[in-house]
Amino acid sequence: MDLKDQARAILAQKEAKVTESGVAWKAFSDARAAAIKENVDFGSNTAAFDKLDELGKSYDAARDAVNDLDVKYQRVLEMAGEGEGVHAPAMKSAAEVLGVGSIGDRLVKSGTYADLKASGSLDSSARFGSTKSVELTSATELKTLLSLGGTTAAGTIVQPERRDGIIPIALAPLTMLDLVTVSTTTRDVIEWVREKTRTNAAAETAEGLPAPQSTLDFEIVSESCREIKHIMNVTKTIMADAPRLVTWVDVFLIDGVKRRLHNQLVSGLGTGQDLRGLYSIIGILTQAKGVDTVLDAVHKAITKIRVQNQGAYEPKVVGIHPTDMEAILLAKDTQGRYLMGGPQASQDVTVWGLKPIVHPVFPVGKPMVCDPSMAELVIRLGVSSSFSDSNQDYFEKGIITLLGTMRAAFGTNFPTAFCEVDTTV
Repeated sequence: MDLKDQARAILAQKEAKVTESGVAWKAFSDARAAAIKENVDFGSNTAAFDKLDELGKSYDAARDAVNDLDVKYQRVLEMAGEGEGVHAPAMKSAAEVLGVGSIGDRLVKSGTYADLKASGSLDSSARFGSTKSVELTSATELKTLLSLGGTTAAGTIVQPERRDGIIPIALAPLTMLDLVTVSTTTRDVIEWVREKTRTNAAAETAEGLPAPQSTLDFEIVSESCREIKHIMNVTKTIMADAPRLVTWVDVFLIDGVKRRLHNQLVSGLGTGQDLRGLYSIIGILTQAKGVDTVLDAVHKAITKIRVQNQGAYEPKVVGIHPTDMEAILLAKDTQGRYLMGGPQASQDVTVWGLKPIVHPVFPVGKPMVCDPSMAELVIRLGVSSSFSDSNQDYFEKGIITLLGTMRAAFGTNFPTAFCEVDTTV
């Protein structure tokens, strides 16, 4: 069988699986609708919940098979010299996303920096005090960068002859920032109209009879915009050297703000000056592991979101700590075979069709199953920076302090699109 014949055979398998997944979803959807119509309490009726969960697993398995066959089909086509194959999208730099140079370039091209250099303060012992703030990204531009997965262009700034320069730290992807909905505001307090309960009473109704009444119960919740900032000390030599300053700003100052923002979106407590992160949002669902395996508990969380929201939201990712993900990847059956395929498995691993967002910010033992697009990051002020040598000790040592800051709020209208899996109980 040549490659084209293999491709046709794979395509036929895929089409069969598409049909199978459609049948499986209909079985799940019909069973869920029947249970809701009968006012089944899934919290107490574990048998009814487990039945739906098993039907959901059948659908998820068929859907995953479709995705796997699609990838295999594309690869065989590529091997046969047809099609474009499967490639990961390239990360975009700030210049590509915004149509400008790097964020650090904006700082060194600003009037504030130009005035500071022209004053001669960077080349002498003269003191300049504090500068006015320089807007490095507007709220709208920061929204664009976060929404499109943009990165700063620090990698192209470091000059190879600068052996005494900065070696950039390894920067892990800020994946949750890429997945939540991002918007902007001019207000300091943001209100969300949050859905509490939903009853869908739609039914076939004879002519002349009153229509069944559906209900939606809402509440208004508000969150204040919080400021995220940090300072970084550099020498006057670095401040006077524009290419090196660009690197410091891009790699450390801006990235530090973004990393803290990422942590707050997940684990912020909503007290003091914290943002209210996903785990602290009131109304999210929970699923205890109990006697189940971790994989089964994750799927029950998927089912809980589907049932609770009557199919309105479909989970897309599972946020998980690296040690928990390692335990899943290393799990074996009674014959010592890896459940997730082992070292030879595709790097694009999914858990019941969900993309794993593996990051230490997620608590150990508490994966988060969710549709992250149902959460909203609202940016009040984009990233800005200012300089100061007002500290007497730093002034005497020729050290300048750079401040990076931004303001934002975080919340959701739909807390039941999120389910915390507690594997500790």
